[in-house]
Amino acid sequence: MKKPKIAFWLAGVAAISFAVILLVLSFYIVTWFNKKLIYEKRFASVLFIEEVRQTSEDLSRAAIAYAATGNSRFKEKYRNILDIRDGITSPRNFDNEELYWHWAPFVNTLRDDLKTHRPLIEMTKQLGFSPEESAKLELASNLTRDMMRIERAAMEEVERSGGSKESSLQALYVLTDESYLAAKADILNLIDETQTMVNKRTRLAVEKTLRQTEGFFFLLLSAVVAFAASASALFWLEKRRFTKLEKSSYHDPLTKLANRAYLDLYLKLVTSKAKTDGEVVVLAFLDLNGFKGINDIFGHAQGDFVLKSVAKSLLAHIREKDLVARYGGDEFVVIFVAPAAHREQTLTRMKKALHSAFKQLATDIEKIKVGAAVGISVYPRPATSITMLLRTADQAMYGAKGPDNLLTVREY
Repeated sequence: MKKPKIAFWLAGVAAISFAVILLVLSFYIVTWFNKKLIYEKRFASVLFIEEVRQTSEDLSRAAIAYAATGNSRFKEKYRNILDIRDGITSPRNFDNEELYWHWAPFVNTLRDDLKTHRPLIEMTKQLGFSPEESAKLELASNLTRDMMRIERAAMEEVERSGGSKESSLQALYVLTDESYLAAKADILNLIDETQTMVNKRTRLAVEKTLRQTEGFFFLLLSAVVAFAASASALFWLEKRRFTKLEKSSYHDPLTKLANRAYLDLYLKLVTSKAKTDGEVVVLAFLDLNGFKGINDIFGHAQGDFVLKSVAKSLLAHIREKDLVARYGGDEFVVIFVAPAAHREQTLTRMKKALHSAFKQLATDIEKIKVGAAVGISVYPRPATSITMLLRTADQAMYGAKGPDNLLTVREY
């Protein structure tokens, strides 16, 4: 009688153990996939906030450029950016960090899944933004529309006058006065606040699912010792994958340079340190000349090669402690930090490094002559804030615009 009883209990224990293992494994699989989705949504949210920031800044930049030059292509760019924000006519590529308006002339060659016409603000629903986060972006969008009325009026005045010097100066005054800049700062502050809220919410969600996943994993590990090696390997690979995903949030996938998000963090660090340690932050803002023409004539594969070559050449001519970042599209930022007493030597070193980089670039890329307009500004003088540092470098860059195959540098 004992053998059947023992067999019965062994069978019962085996059945219960199998059921527990199956249940734990099911919970683990569900939580694993949930973690994957939450992590990818966190990554997509970071890119989306950058897209909102990019379109907001480029609307102002396009309007200022049109007011300064009267060149109709800046007005056309303004309309393209607006169409993308409103989801009217221009396609957008949400899964790519390229500047999406560069794709506008090639709408017929885009994949169907990239031809979405959805206002940016509607993307908050798809990404699961909280009501508070959506409300901040909605407020930023409303303020942007208010600024657009000012920008359009300024551009229309330039257009009506045929681009006269007087109308251009008046338009530039309107687009750079204190009230305009303060309104722009309010918009960017709202976007920054939204980004902080989104980062906190998604980070907490990721940490929660990570804890759940790890808990189920170790429970499964304790239930099935035989699967310990394979389960540990899986866990290690997944941790490595998600660490890589987190790292990619701060690096440009094409050039492997630091991206806009990392640049923001870096500028906050070095400007704060500069105040306490008596240092200067020298920032160069680069915009490649005629890059759209390179894409049009040679194709986007060659355009990507040029961007990677520029990144490689810039990195080869700076010190390890200096920074090169891809600001977006064909725009790059180079940052040198030095003691305040070495301000002039650092400016000279910056210009020499840029000229050497583009001289090497001419050798590396023989078929295509690549030039750039470079604007340089310095913190804490003349720039007194990060926003002013970027804005003044950007303004100097536009003033340095020259022939497509030349490198022209201008200090603010």
